[in-house]
Amino acid sequence: GKSTTAAVLGAHVAIYEPGSLVLIVARGDRQAAELFEKLDKTHQAAPGAPKRTTDSAREIVLENGSRIVCLPGSAETIVGYSSPRLIIIDEAARTKDDVYKSVRPMLSRSPKGQLFLLSTAFGKRGFFYEVWSGKGNWRRFGPIKGSEVHDAQFLEEERLEMGDWWFDQEYNCTFLEGVDSVF
Repeated sequence: GKSTTAAVLGAHVAIYEPGSLVLIVARGDRQAAELFEKLDKTHQAAPGAPKRTTDSAREIVLENGSRIVCLPGSAETIVGYSSPRLIIIDEAARTKDDVYKSVRPMLSRSPKGQLFLLSTAFGKRGFFYEVWSGKGNWRRFGPIKGSEVHDAQFLEEERLEMGDWWFDQEYNCTFLEGVDSVF
């Protein structure tokens, strides 16, 4: 549901706010491409949406001047964009802090610019944990517990297979100390 929600938000901005720049970032290229594909399909399904003027695996340009760009999570290669209307960081808990700190300044010249972080928990570390724990002026949504979307038998099998540490983070949005922590 997180990726679908982000795809709808990104497509909405690109379609209904002409000239907008939407950036999709994730730790890995495959993750960013997956969300990019969902956003593309959402755009194509929207009635009356402006047509694409490009056909690229990494960028969509619409007739209304909006652009959607897919970027891998590397601080060295994502800098250079200015005034994005929306930046989406997928699997933010697994994305490196330097990526987060590299995209934030891009919003400085964008009065309506928004940063949208989505993720499951992944330890008590990094910018996503800090944001989720109350640092900064953020609107937080969730978590949706596994029991709200999966049946009890499936969840019990998952708990047995994964162990409590992985299960609680993945299905209960619980931030836990790293499994390799000494203290």
